[in-house]
Parts: sequence; structure tokens; C-alpha cells
Amino acid sequence: MSWLRSAVHKAVEVGGTGKNNLTRTVRNYADSVVLTAGNAVSEGAKLIHDRIGSRNVKSFSLEVKRLEEVSVSSRGGERVQLLRRWLVSLREVERMSLDQIQPSSEEAKDFTAVCYVDPGLPGEPMTFRDVFLHSEALEGMVLSMILEAPNEEEVQMLLELFGLSLSGEKEVHEAVIQNVQDLAAVFSKYKDEVLKKPVSLMEDGKGCVVLRGLEEEVVYSANDIYALLERGSSKRRTADTLLNKRSSRSHSVFTITVHIKEESMGDEELIKCGKLNLVDLAGSENILRSGSRDGRAREAGEINKSLLTLGRVINALVEHSSHIPYRDSKLTRLLRDSLGGKTKTCIIATISPSAHSLEETLSTLDYAYRAKNIKNKPEANQKLSKAVLLKDLYLELERMKEDVRAARDRNGIYIAQERYAQEEAEKKAKMERIEQLENDLNLTEREASKFRGLYVTEKEKLLDVESDLKDCKRNLDNTNKELHDLKENYIQVISKLKEREAIISRMKASETTLIDRAKGLRSDLQHASNDISSLFTRLDQKDKLESENHSMLLKFGSQLDQNLKELHRTVLGSVSQQQQQLRTMEEHTQSFLAHKYDATRDLESRIGRTVDTYTSGVAALKKLSAMVQKKASFDLENMNCSIGSQIEAVEQLLIESAAEAAKVAEDIRDSLNDQKELLALAARQQKQGLVRSMRSAQEISNTASTIFSNIYNQAHSMVEAIRESQAEKSRQLAAFEMNFKVRLDKL
Repeated sequence: MSWLRSAVHKAVEVGGTGKNNLTRTVRNYADSVVLTAGNAVSEGAKLIHDRIGSRNVKSFSLEVKRLEEVSVSSRGGERVQLLRRWLVSLREVERMSLDQIQPSSEEAKDFTAVCYVDPGLPGEPMTFRDVFLHSEALEGMVLSMILEAPNEEEVQMLLELFGLSLSGEKEVHEAVIQNVQDLAAVFSKYKDEVLKKPVSLMEDGKGCVVLRGLEEEVVYSANDIYALLERGSSKRRTADTLLNKRSSRSHSVFTITVHIKEESMGDEELIKCGKLNLVDLAGSENILRSGSRDGRAREAGEINKSLLTLGRVINALVEHSSHIPYRDSKLTRLLRDSLGGKTKTCIIATISPSAHSLEETLSTLDYAYRAKNIKNKPEANQKLSKAVLLKDLYLELERMKEDVRAARDRNGIYIAQERYAQEEAEKKAKMERIEQLENDLNLTEREASKFRGLYVTEKEKLLDVESDLKDCKRNLDNTNKELHDLKENYIQVISKLKEREAIISRMKASETTLIDRAKGLRSDLQHASNDISSLFTRLDQKDKLESENHSMLLKFGSQLDQNLKELHRTVLGSVSQQQQQLRTMEEHTQSFLAHKYDATRDLESRIGRTVDTYTSGVAALKKLSAMVQKKASFDLENMNCSIGSQIEAVEQLLIESAAEAAKVAEDIRDSLNDQKELLALAARQQKQGLVRSMRSAQEISNTASTIFSNIYNQAHSMVEAIRESQAEKSRQLAAFEMNFKVRLDKL
């Protein structure tokens, strides 16, 4: 009633300054006091019982209770009579207070100024009159009177109740009454807000939000729902701002609870309950841009605060935080099922295409986008038996009746004792649960700190392993570079071998030329044979000359035989030497392959041991890589030396063969020139010797060609073996690197 009393005082003050005029000051004051209307709590009877003692309290309490019962439905003349009875009761209170003080005391003169302080009621200290005026009966009657345009007599009684006296001229008297009536007309616009009771949010045992004090309307059709929605929308407050002509000053939640009766096979009836929430959120408002002031600015602040809390809840749900701040505002508690709960949610964001509203549009879209990422877990509504539902409703009705009886008895507890004990037990259980959760949180934090330390340690180890891996990669790059150099050297060796093959082909061509020349000599010998046959007639005539020629021929035959034997020995020696060199080369090749096979097996064993002992450190890996690199370079150097020696031996063999062939050809040429005339008798023997020489030269050439072919095949097989070995090493290194990466990822 303090707000109503202040409004009446304000109306009286304004009435003293002008006639028939309700100024803007009164209207603004009326708007501001309406925000707290309905929040006053009656403490009249209890405070009277506590303050004035036990004298005549029983009869006075009965009078107050009887006045409360009839004041609820008082109208017109009845209301005037009740006001008079209230005045009588008020004077009785003052009289009872004066009787407690001696008449001769000076305190009796100023007793009306004695004040009392009650911690349960806000505001300044109160007199007995103020205590009496906080009665529920007086509050209800005065509210109903002032909201229904009181007449002049009612206004006078109202002012007298509030301790105001009307003095002065008749015009001033009428002006005050007119202002009070105008103030009542202003308050009548906010009748629902003034008479409404405070709504409290509570949670039931199932975790659902319950609105205590909220009135439910029963509807039976869609038209009833539309009518109720229109009625609620008409009472929703809007205001004109610089940004919006009809700016919503509050959020709106329209909840529809649907009960569906389903047919069942038996006699039992099943009911399915569903709930539909239609939520209209007021938009966030920039006070500087909207031009809101005073009460409008406070409303905008409350709206922005609730939207900010809703934004924090949305961010926490999107980021999967362990704590969701649902309880920070009533709006988030109401929307708990719609945000990350067990219901389906549809969001409609209203934006403006105007460039002036770009900031609001972007903010709204960001808000809706973050809310869209919330994942709900819808669950189908359970079917309930009608008997079970009615039983729950009866139990709830009994609890409400007990609360009403407890409030009527005024024994200090406004709910039933059992309900109070149950709530206290639930509160205690929740406190224990909170303590348990705090202990779990502390334990989790300790474990998190421990795991954080382990994470730092493992991270340092990982950095060390990464540095070692970089060193291994660097060594691998160096090895690949050396392998590239070896490939280039191999290409150079192949080119040299091709040059040797070209030389051999040229030697074969020269050999063909020699054969052609031998054929020419053969034709010449045939001509010479013809000449010899013509000379046979002359030989008959020269017997002596024939004997001499015969002796000379024998001498030439012996010398030729000796030369042929020497040539045969030379060829045999060359062939044996070549065979010896081939055997030596084969032995070197076999020893090189055996050594290479041993080195490869040693390398494989070392790589296996390196993989097995990798966790003990990277130093062994570096040492093994160095040993492998050194061994490979040593083997390659041996191979190059062996190939070089073989090439030099082949070149020496070719030079010696060419020298021998040139020597044989020169001897034959000299012998033919010196003994051209003496060859008539030994032409056939000389022809056979030339054929044998040609065959020997051809055999030497074929042998050299075979040797070079074998050398080329062996070199090719060695190169293929080297390539296979390098490929196998590359595969092993790749497998090792892959295993190393897998183990590194596991760490």
C-alpha cells in the first residue's frame, strides 16, 4: 500500500497547484509506481498482534477478519459503509494505544509520532496507522475502489484513511478530488498489472519448471486459443522509440497444453499430454539510438540483460560446456526444454532489409545461427492413464488446499507443514548433491592438473623425437644425394662400355677388311698357280735349279713350321691368359657378390635391431646409418676398382691381340714377297697355313667378342643387382619411416 499512498499524496500536491488538471508529472509517476504494483505483502494483523500486546486483540482480530471477508465483493454503498467501519477500527487502534499510556504523561500528546521498525517490510519506520493500513482487506478494497472511478465521498474517506485533511476553498477541495479520480482512471489502464499476483518459478521432482501463481485458461477449440492469444497480445505493452513505432517492452510466452484421449482395447482410458510454447522475444535495444529515458531505459536494460543471458546459454550449449547457466534468468529457465532439452524447436528471426538496420540484422542473424547449432534430443510424449492423471490432480489440489489453510491460519508458514518439510528435505538433498559435485569438481581439477603435467612432459618428448626425426631426414637426404651421384657414375660407366663396344665393332670391321684382303691374295695365288703351271715346262729343263729350290723349300718349310708353332704357342698362351683372367674376374665377381650379400644381410640385421631398439634412443640409429653409408661407399669403390681393372685387362688383351694379328699379317706379307717364286711347289701347304692363320685370327676375334659379351652381361647383372639392392634399401627405409611415424602418432 505504500505505493498507493505515495500516489495519493502526489495527486493532492498537484491538486493544490491547479484546477482540473492531471499533469504529466502525475502520469509519469503513475507509470513508474505501476511497475511495482501488486508486490506489497500484507502483514497487518500479525504486526498488530506483535505491537499492541494481548489487550482486546482477539475481538479486534475478529473484526479485521470479518472486514476482510466482506471487503472483497464490496461495491457502491457497501464499500462506503466498509470504509466507515475501517475508520472506526482505525480510531479503536489509536484508542487502544492511548489506553496503555497514563493520561498525565507527556508522551500521550505525541503518541501518534511513535514509530516502529519491522524488518519484514521495506521503507521507513511505521506508526500504528501505517501498520493497520497494510491489512489485506484494506488493500483489496482500496484497489477495487480506485480502479472503478471513486465518487467524492469515497475519495474523502480514502484521504482520511491516509491521514490527509482537506482544507481551503471549495475549488481546491474539488481539484484534489478530481485529481484523485483522474489518477484512478490512469491506474485503471493497468488494472491487470496492479491486481496480478507475483509469479514464482519452481521446479518439480521431474526437473520441469512450474509457475506458481499463474492462472490457467481452459480452451476447447482453436477459436478459444486465438481469442486468448489476442487478449494477451492486446495487454502486451509497446512504446514508441526513435527506431520502432511499436517497440515491445517485454517478452511474451504463450503456452498451450494439449490433452488427447486415445481409445484402448480395455476399459482403461489413455491420455497423451503435449505442450506447445509460442515465444516472442523482444529485440535488443540500443538506448542511445532509441532515445529511451528513465523507465523506458530501465525496461530496455532488463530486456538486454535477459537476451544476454540467453546468448550465454546458447554459447554454452554450442560449445558443449559442463555448466549451462539456465538459472541466471527466468526466460532461460522457461526455455530450458527448448534449448538443448527434449523438445523440437523452430526459430524465426525477423530482420530488416534497410541499411540503417544493418547492425541489428547482423546481430540477429548471428544470434539465430548460433542457436541453430544447438542439438536437442526430442522424446515422444508418454501415454498416461486417466486414473493416474486424476489422482495426481487430486493430490495437487489437496496440497493447494493445505497451503490455503496454512495461509489462512497465519501461523508463520504459508504452506503446509508436510510440504515445507518435503521442500527442506529436497533442499538438503540438493545441498549434499552440490557438495558432492564440488568434491568431484576438485578431484577432476586435480586430475586435470596431473594430466596437464603429463601432457607437457609428453610434448617435450615429442619435440625431442621431432628433432631426431629431422636429423634422420637430413641424413636420408644426404644418402639420396650420394645415391644420385652413384647413379650418375654408373651412367658414365655404361657410356664407356658403349664406347668399348664401338671400338670392338670397329675392330670387327677391320677384321672383315683383312679377310677381304686375304681373299684377294687367294685370287692372286690362283693366278700365280697358273703361272707356275706354265713354268713347269721350264722346271723340267732345270733339274739342278729344282734341287736347289727343293732344298730351299725344305728350309722355308721348316722355318714356316717353326713360325706356325710359335704362332700356335702364342695363341694358346693368349687363350690361357684370357681364360685365367676370366677365371680371376669370375672369382672377383663371386667374391664381390658374396661380400655384397653378406653386407646386405648385415644391413638388414642392423636395420631390424635399429627398429627393435628405437625407443632406447636415436644415437644407435645415427651410428647404424653412418656404418651403412660407409659400407655402401666402400663396396661401390671396390666395384668401381674391379670394373676398372677388368676394363684395363680387356684393353690390354685387345692391344696384344691386335699386335699379334698385325705381326702374323706382316710375316705372311714378307714371306710372300721374298718367296713369291718359291711358292709354286708349296702353294697348297701355304694355303693351308693361311687358312689356319685365318681361323686362328677368327677364333681369337670370336673369343674376344665372347669375352666382351660375357663382361657386358656380368656388368649388366651387377648393375641390376645394385639397383635391386638400392630399391630394397629404399623400401626398408620407407617402411622404417612409416613405422616411426606410426609410433610417433601413438606417442
